[in-house]
Amino acid sequence: MKQLALPGDYRVIKGRVGKETSKPAVFIDIDGTLWPDSGPGTILKNPTIADEIISELRKISSFGYLLIGFTNQTHFGYQDKLNLFTILNYRNKVHRLTKKAILDAIYICHHHPDSSISYLKSECSKRKPNSGLVMWAKEELNLDLDKSVVIGDRITDIAAGQDSGIAKRFLIFNPRSLEWNISRSATSLQSLTFRISGSAIEALESIKSEISCHSIY
Repeated sequence: MKQLALPGDYRVIKGRVGKETSKPAVFIDIDGTLWPDSGPGTILKNPTIADEIISELRKISSFGYLLIGFTNQTHFGYQDKLNLFTILNYRNKVHRLTKKAILDAIYICHHHPDSSISYLKSECSKRKPNSGLVMWAKEELNLDLDKSVVIGDRITDIAAGQDSGIAKRFLIFNPRSLEWNISRSATSLQSLTFRISGSAIEALESIKSEISCHSIY
């Protein structure tokens, strides 16, 4: 019952998403990118997505890019037991997010290596900075990662994008951007390449501008 209510890895896909033709995508981190990050469980606190962000996402979508949220959500891993009502409320908010932010899909990893919940305790290959969430989306949605983009506020978002072959990577810089959640050598960290943006709006405007003049590739 627990796994039925909160699987370790979870995704929501809009029914209208076509998979016959390979498409590029913009992968968007959720907490700290779509809205301010107030710690694990931010989505349960009814965060607000700025109208400007929604507007820019719609413009990018109009160029034929799929909009995909990808996120580690570890709130439940810090709990001693699962509360079914909270889980169902959370899942409802995730489904509503695909409508509110016009996201075409959201891919989520709930695992954490130190989780108090046994079946969520895992060094999961889908947990960012690993590339599993991106590759899961690629296989399900027939994505062209060479022409895709990633936006996130943590270096782990950048690593997940680069390791999966996403061509363009934007880091929304803040005091916690360079925090790392697993062991990784300094050399491999130094190999990460990305562009720095001051906000999600700035990154989305840059992407829109480059797509419109066909220079994003």
